Amino acid sequence: MWDQPLCHCSEPDFCAEMNQHQVTIIWGVLVGFSVFVPTCSAGVTSTVSATSLTSGNSGNHVNQNAERRNVVLTQNLPASAEQLPAEFNLGRKSFQSLAMSSVAQIQEGRHALHQLKALETNCRHATQAIVVIDAGSSSTRPNIFLMQTLSCPFQQRTVIPHSIRQIATGMRHTRLREVLEKWLDQYAGEGWESRSVDSRILLRFFRRMLQTANEFFGALEENIVGLFETHLSDEEKVHVKALGVPVVFYSTGGVRDFHDWYRDGFFVALRHSINNFSNKISYKFFTNPELTRPITGAEEGLYAFLTLNHLTHRLKEDSSFCDRGEGDFKTCRNDLAGVVEFGGTSAQVVFPLAPTDVLPSSVKAVNLQRERFLPKRYPSADVISVSFMHLGVDSSTGLFLKQLCSDEEFLIDGVCYNPCFFKGYQQACSAGAVSINHVDGTVTVSGDMRRNKLKPIATYCSETNPEIGMKAINELQCRENKIDPQHPLEERVAIEGCTKIVGTGDFDRCQEQVERILISPKYPLPANSEATSSGFESLGQVFKFVSTNAPMVVTGWAMVAAIRLLVKAGVLSSSFSGGSVELEKASKAFCAASVKVLKGIGPVLYLPDKFQEKLNSQNHDICKTLALNAALVAHMEAAEKGPVSISWEKGVKDEKGQQVAELGWQVGAILQQVLHVQLWSNVAYETGWTHNLSSE
Repeated sequence: MWDQPLCHCSEPDFCAEMNQHQVTIIWGVLVGFSVFVPTCSAGVTSTVSATSLTSGNSGNHVNQNAERRNVVLTQNLPASAEQLPAEFNLGRKSFQSLAMSSVAQIQEGRHALHQLKALETNCRHATQAIVVIDAGSSSTRPNIFLMQTLSCPFQQRTVIPHSIRQIATGMRHTRLREVLEKWLDQYAGEGWESRSVDSRILLRFFRRMLQTANEFFGALEENIVGLFETHLSDEEKVHVKALGVPVVFYSTGGVRDFHDWYRDGFFVALRHSINNFSNKISYKFFTNPELTRPITGAEEGLYAFLTLNHLTHRLKEDSSFCDRGEGDFKTCRNDLAGVVEFGGTSAQVVFPLAPTDVLPSSVKAVNLQRERFLPKRYPSADVISVSFMHLGVDSSTGLFLKQLCSDEEFLIDGVCYNPCFFKGYQQACSAGAVSINHVDGTVTVSGDMRRNKLKPIATYCSETNPEIGMKAINELQCRENKIDPQHPLEERVAIEGCTKIVGTGDFDRCQEQVERILISPKYPLPANSEATSSGFESLGQVFKFVSTNAPMVVTGWAMVAAIRLLVKAGVLSSSFSGGSVELEKASKAFCAASVKVLKGIGPVLYLPDKFQEKLNSQNHDICKTLALNAALVAHMEAAEKGPVSISWEKGVKDEKGQQVAELGWQVGAILQQVLHVQLWSNVAYETGWTHNLSSE
């Protein structure tokens, strides 16, 4: 019935307009209400109910009486649907069922349309991976992080900072320093550390350096891809491959003092390798000169500072710590914590300053916004950041042995009596790598020059190094640490007149010598021009010139492990909160332990209260590390303002007890990039991996 026109007009144009109202009548039927239908007579309308139209008589009434062709007749319709014959009611019910089905389809279509329209304007999340490669003093190691990105139409893609999480850590690969030294051995000739080498001539072998970089990153890339395949879900793999994988490759203290063009030249080659490396699984790596480079000690410390405060939720855009000054001007700050980080080669100290602090003119503070570590939308923050080369746990061990065992007070008849070694422990007089037989306790010291803890500083302290040959103060620092730059490398790493080291287990003397040699030396430790330019010649000076009442966190594997071993031994309370007296007492009790070889167990550290700990290459000199901890705490306590708390941590866990990430510089390095939305968008998304597409 709906294919017949409602109006038959002698005026075609007017009738065509009237027939458009058929759609209105259909909709009225579907929803069950009456509609007004214009007739063909000007100014006259008739009401047609939905129920009467469904009766099947409407068409007959419309076509009755041709002489009244322009009027819709209603006078013969029943008063209600109930008065219709049964067959008409049956038809009405059938049609109503069909009508309801049509309504559902219409609603479904409208919903689908609205959904698609909304998708055009909705923001969307995607997972991005970022690789942070730590080229440290002991190894080169990749770390895999995931972060959620948010993209909105006509806006930049941004990273959600609190979504950054570490999902995997790769294998330990060759140290970057060792890679460079092997390249120099091959093309400059062995013994280059002790003779003059024209570095310009070695530029002709740069192509070989590029090949070395390709092989070096090739091994890393294979490890990284394997971690992706193991730890990413199928959906995450799709996102990661589409967005590309930015690579942050930073070297720290291990090559910070490496001279001439070799280090920076290798990084140029390394960036080329990363940007042009292909793999069968289609992960697209990319980097740039900002993301892959050596970093300064101050940068390393500041990144560790950002990591700590981000993971502990202290670093926020909106702060509740606000004050109003003159003119009702509002200033805000975050309640930040400080960090002391001990690596293998260097140590970093970073802590926040109060707005009212007045510093000596020689001390340089760092403003995090001005130096682009934080964007301007964050509360302003001034901090002290200083890094000390060769104060790291490994390098300081070499320096400590060199000075202690060259001192007549401790060197007697060729034997060096070391108060920081346990009673009953002895080894050859060398700073080489130590290994301990797990059965009989025999100690072996490696003769491999590259594993000698004095090798980095002895390489720096060479008259062939322009930093030594042309700067008298640097040469003086080397000589003060018993290293003569004019001697061959073998003599520079040797401890003259010493054949054996014997432990005495005297913690008081140990701490005294650690303070004299490492914490507060007469002259700066070698290669510390960066620290002196910040206003500090030693770690001991830091808390004499400036102080803080902010919470302080000490991190670094060896420093944290030393404290935890005291707790395990029962000589230090598990609730220890950083008191120097308590720490010194516990360290003195623990370092009085003697080394014994027990049948079926091997060499152990033995305390009178029956505590036993297996002796190994990681803990044989732990008392020196405890002395570093104790000296550090004592200096912080003696400062004008002392920290409200001191704690030792290796990582941060979430509310479920799962580790979010390790403390250190890695998360901070990511934050420093992604918080600057415009720059990161340019680096990662507008150029990104597509910048490396070949034009050929």
